[in-house]
Formats: sequence, C-alpha cells, structure tokens
Amino acid sequence: RKKVEEALLKSEELLRHYFEQANIGLALTSPQKGWLRVNHYLTGMLGYTAEELFTKTWAEMTYPEDLEADELQFNRVLAGDIDNYNLDKRFYRKDGELVFTHLTVSCTRKPDGSVNFIIATLEDISARKLAEKQLKRKNRSLYAISKCSEIVVHAKDEQSLMDDVCRSIITAEGYILAWIGIAEQDENKTVRTAAQAGFEDGYLETLFLTWDDSARGRGPAGTAL
Repeated sequence: RKKVEEALLKSEELLRHYFEQANIGLALTSPQKGWLRVNHYLTGMLGYTAEELFTKTWAEMTYPEDLEADELQFNRVLAGDIDNYNLDKRFYRKDGELVFTHLTVSCTRKPDGSVNFIIATLEDISARKLAEKQLKRKNRSLYAISKCSEIVVHAKDEQSLMDDVCRSIITAEGYILAWIGIAEQDENKTVRTAAQAGFEDGYLETLFLTWDDSARGRGPAGTAL
C-alpha cells in the first residue's frame, strides 16, 4: 500500500509539473463545476490571473465571429457525438487585444457516457497569423503590379490605360477602391481624379485633394505626388 501511495504521489507530482511547465495554455473544466484548473501559460496568454479567469466564461472572451463554430463542436462533445475537436479561434485578452489560438478540446467520460472532465489546450499562433496576413498582402500587391504591367504593354491610349489599371486592381485583387489622381499645375495645386473603379459613391468628390504644403496636401495622395 505504501509503494502504491508513493507511486501515486510521484505520478501526481509529475502531472502537476507538466501542467504548469507546458509551453502551451492548459485548462481543466467540468460541465457541472466549470473551471477547475489553469496553468501559468494560459493566464499569461490571456492577461488574467487564475482567479480572474474563474469569474469568466469562454464565451465572454471569444471573438464573436468565432463563437458559433466553437459552440457547435462543444455541443457535439457534450452530446457524445465526438470526443475531441480542434480549430483556430480568437480570444480577447484582458487589455482588449486579440490573440489568435489553435484550440484543441478533448474530454474524459463517466461510465454512463456523460462528460466528466474537459481538457482544453490553446497554442498562441498570433505571430503565424500576422505573417500569413503580411505574405498574402504582399502577394496580392505583386500580382496587381504584374497585371498592370500587362495592361501597359497593350494600352492604346492614356485614358484606357488608367481605366483598365483601376478596373484590373478591383476585379483581380479584391480591393475596395482604386483611383488615379493627376497633379494639376494650377494655383491651388489640386489633384484631379483621372480614373477610378470600385465602390466610390461620391467619396472622391468630397476629398478636395491638393499636393501643396497644406493639411489636404500632406495626405497620402499629396505626399505620393
């Protein structure tokens, strides 16, 4: 009996050490009792103390657009359809910033098949998501430049060139608005809209852009010119 007790204590100590030292967020919950335990990595990731986390629900911290997919899978676990699932999910930190995570949820069951414990692991993938977003943006820009180069080669006149460039950027790349401004050599140094495509709805007419050394001239268009 002594050997069994000692082995059990060592086993519990090992599990406790793994739980606290793991380089991933870990949470143990129960459908009946809610939060049971969280590790330091998870509290650091979300910016809460363990005591603060225990006063909140997962839904409260979840980015609204990600809630439905998570609840759908979680309800399948409770219903006994599946024992685990994983998905990418965004959470709000205590400071209001978003953290991207890869969430894995698994469970242990009682003899009657109902859920006993729920184990959630959260991997912080914010850096990876940011890199993917930046790469996608760069690739989109490079593709737009390539398409514009093709248009330049086949253009027959300046106006059709500008119209086709704006149209190509909108249709091929998914930008909301593309427009070309010409620097007028008048007294006010105004910027004339020479071509545009996409959702504009009178927006350009309200800008009254210039390229002089004034507030309106120091915006993106004036600075570029």
